[in-house]
Amino acid sequence: MSNAIAETKLGQSAIKVADSVSNVKTVVKEEALKRVSIVLDAVVKDPKAVTSTITTIFDNKVPTTRIASKATPDSVEVLPNKVPTAKPVTELVTDSTEVLPDNIATNDKLSNTSKSPTSVNSGYDPTKRTDIELQQDLEPSLRTGENFTQATKRVEAAQSEIMVRRPYDQLQEDKIRRLRPGETTIDMQRRVDAAETEILRRVPSIIKELGESPRNVDIVKEDAINQISGSYTIDRHGANIPLKRDPSSKTVEGRIYGDIGWGRAENSSFKWKSDSVMNQTVNDYLKQNWTQIKDDLAINGKHSGAFNANKAIGEGFFNPNQGTSGGVRASTYTQTSLVRITIKLNSDSPADFVVITTFPNGLGSLPH
Repeated sequence: MSNAIAETKLGQSAIKVADSVSNVKTVVKEEALKRVSIVLDAVVKDPKAVTSTITTIFDNKVPTTRIASKATPDSVEVLPNKVPTAKPVTELVTDSTEVLPDNIATNDKLSNTSKSPTSVNSGYDPTKRTDIELQQDLEPSLRTGENFTQATKRVEAAQSEIMVRRPYDQLQEDKIRRLRPGETTIDMQRRVDAAETEILRRVPSIIKELGESPRNVDIVKEDAINQISGSYTIDRHGANIPLKRDPSSKTVEGRIYGDIGWGRAENSSFKWKSDSVMNQTVNDYLKQNWTQIKDDLAINGKHSGAFNANKAIGEGFFNPNQGTSGGVRASTYTQTSLVRITIKLNSDSPADFVVITTFPNGLGSLPH
């Protein structure tokens, strides 16, 4: 076969490559063109052997690593930061049945040469790797005996195991779309997608552990236990707080003025009418909205709600002069039927929940 014929076939193959990657990231196109260049350089040595290898190389898709289901708009697929080096053409032409090591259709010869303790074919098991080793396994460079597909699978398996070990609260932080120091946009997208995938993987088990119906809560007892988690219902809205203002002590009315016991002045200050009213109101809400609460806890790690108890459940004061320019602080007594509540997931096994705060909301004030 003449060089002219070989070059014609190479040109046709190059067109096929360009067409097949027209919608793929530029870095993938460059890798494909690099392969064309490698074969062109070798055609002078042995046109027949090289030409017989072209179809094997270019009839397969250019291997890539998919970032995630929610890729950035301008990227469909991208290669890892370091593209493994293709096998020299001088080795390819010695056996026309062998393909590039990073080709999707790997052969038995390449698969059986793996010697690395972390390669896929020798039984790479991310669950047996330490946290430090998993971070090292994220490096996409080829290891001894690995081909491109195996390296990609190793990286993906390591990333998945890292997410599995990640505490639930950290996963919630990981899914926030905000660039971190030293992070690229692609890095951020990869982090967010990995966190969301792991959260969704855990959702069914969390919902199952939370149960078909909620447990009864005792806010007074649980607040004392869960202060470390941020619970503050009794401290700010407990029925035991004196109602009328006394500047020398902590009172509900005194919060309007920023008296002793309060960090600052507020425009509304309410307490529960009694502990029993508080517990009954909260437990009724949990039972009536448990399905939605469980979903929110499992997916977002918390649930926030506002509802009307349809009866007076709290009492307190609001500042009627709020929003007025230079208005003097004042306090007006009223009762309310509206309630606000914030619940947080306790992701320990089995999963449970903590009522961070629940209080009478002054916006639902009733005439008095």
